[in-house]
Amino acid sequence: MVVGTGNGDSDLREAERDGRRELTGLQWYPYDTQGLLAERLALQGPGLTVSTACAAGAYAVAMGAEMIRAGEAEVVLVGGTEAVSRPAVGAFLRLGSAEPGPCRPLDTDRAGTVYGEGAAFLVLESAAHARGRGASPYARVLDSGWSCDAFHETAPDPEGTQALHRSGLGRGDVGAVLCHGTGTPANDAVESRTTAALLGPRTPEVPVTAIKASLAHSGAAGAFSCLTAALVLRDGAVPPVGTLRELDPACELRVVREAPQASAGSAVLVNAYAFGGNNISVAIAALEPDATTTTETHGWAARPGRSVSPREGAA
Repeated sequence: MVVGTGNGDSDLREAERDGRRELTGLQWYPYDTQGLLAERLALQGPGLTVSTACAAGAYAVAMGAEMIRAGEAEVVLVGGTEAVSRPAVGAFLRLGSAEPGPCRPLDTDRAGTVYGEGAAFLVLESAAHARGRGASPYARVLDSGWSCDAFHETAPDPEGTQALHRSGLGRGDVGAVLCHGTGTPANDAVESRTTAALLGPRTPEVPVTAIKASLAHSGAAGAFSCLTAALVLRDGAVPPVGTLRELDPACELRVVREAPQASAGSAVLVNAYAFGGNNISVAIAALEPDATTTTETHGWAARPGRSVSPREGAA
């Protein structure tokens, strides 16, 4: 299991400090979700908690996929979890990054983000394990690209970088982009430019969305986006940015508005950026239509110069 979180269960610490509850056992562990889930689900394999701020949920998905690729596990429970706490809300207020109204990614009048809470988890498994139990996976996790821009503690690098080469995808394969889309002026501006540069001539045709408009922002956000990507590939529909009123004229992307739009390709790119320059993009693809190619039906796309083995896969 790999769990991503920004602040852990700091709400429990607040409750104990305020005299609203008494903490016992694993509740004293700062990031106790992983321990409690392992206990309740009897998971005895490797267990990790990653706290790369607001990109943590996406990091957890990528790390779980790497564990399967490395042969450390056949099945990995991955996801993100976050509870609203006063320190988290206070931090965004002190930074001047909090939106007084709803989160409005890519809107010309966006003023900041809204800190939220929630949890999203996915089950990743090798292709062989999925076939063995007769599973019908939603999608495949192809690969991910990680970087630390080392530009500023909280501000994104205005140049921005992205890559698809590890997943074996080209820009023509990208059918949708799930933006990090916090609603902060600087983040949305940088992400708009880098995504347009990545898509190139396909920019007008690839639907782009930002689910923080509906779910707000947290350390679990990347896991919510990966789960949404799997559903987009299963259903073929990209959800709209529900709070968008007037698109920022500097944004050249085809932002989904008012109603869902059809995906324009076989893969979805998920972006997640975080304080400290922790950035990640995860490539998630549809299942191969030809079920006779058993090693790749639910498998990983090969990296350049690297073959796909029957052990590798994700669902």
